[in-house]
Amino acid sequence: MESRPKVLMFIDWYLPGFRAGGPIRSCINMVEHLGEHVDFFIVTSDRDYQSKVAYPDIPILQWITLDRGEKVMYMPPDQLDRSMLKRLTDEQHFDHVYIHGLFSKRFSILTHRHFSSTAIPVIIAPRGMLRRSAVSLKGTKKKLFLKAARWSGQYRNTTFHATDALEVKDIKKYFGDEVRIILAPNLPQKSKAPVQSISKRPGTLKLLFAGRIAPEKNLAFAIERMIDLEGGDVELNILGAVYDESYHQECLRLIDRLEGSIRVRILDPIAHDELKKVIKQHH
Repeated sequence: MESRPKVLMFIDWYLPGFRAGGPIRSCINMVEHLGEHVDFFIVTSDRDYQSKVAYPDIPILQWITLDRGEKVMYMPPDQLDRSMLKRLTDEQHFDHVYIHGLFSKRFSILTHRHFSSTAIPVIIAPRGMLRRSAVSLKGTKKKLFLKAARWSGQYRNTTFHATDALEVKDIKKYFGDEVRIILAPNLPQKSKAPVQSISKRPGTLKLLFAGRIAPEKNLAFAIERMIDLEGGDVELNILGAVYDESYHQECLRLIDRLEGSIRVRILDPIAHDELKKVIKQHH
């Protein structure tokens, strides 16, 4: 029987984390859809996004198998160094390295630098980090990094995974037209029972936003449109971690301008498994 390919993945946050939003979900969906054909080994941090506290009761620096069959190694972020990367591939063979994201010091940059000097093929998924709004956050540092990366040619043998045509353009913009790109959309969550929302009455609307509070999510635009609403009972609940504090403050200033029965609340993010219950309470 032919052995299944082994893919060594690196991502800053994974289950049971949820505060980083989309990238975690994209990784989970990939494992759900491809796990019957690929052996996934995922290296990730031992804590959630923006948390200083490690997950309780999860062993670190060893492979553990999760419900979908993926093997995961949790570690304090500062322990992911060159010696650890070498140890991972000394212990067993991997057919590919797959890196989620571009700008993480250890899980992206250091990891890519290490494996680009090996014979293991490397794939990078930018996960929207090359969008103009994403690059503009800490823009000077990111633009210098991208210029240096292109000038040095350190990504010339890397394959990029783009999820749409716009991301293809973004990749070529920063890494050149000759770079290798695979275009494949994000895989959806495996089909679940449809969610039934609450009944709708004329003149009322209850909305839900679930995602990071960051410019690329365009949340401020949605809130600004609500300022012009006249009449009706409209509520927007926001479930999201603050990724950009200045953008967060912009949203708060817009919320302060709302009047009457037009309301916006910013709430703490919740785990994906709990989200369905909340969706049922909205239109």
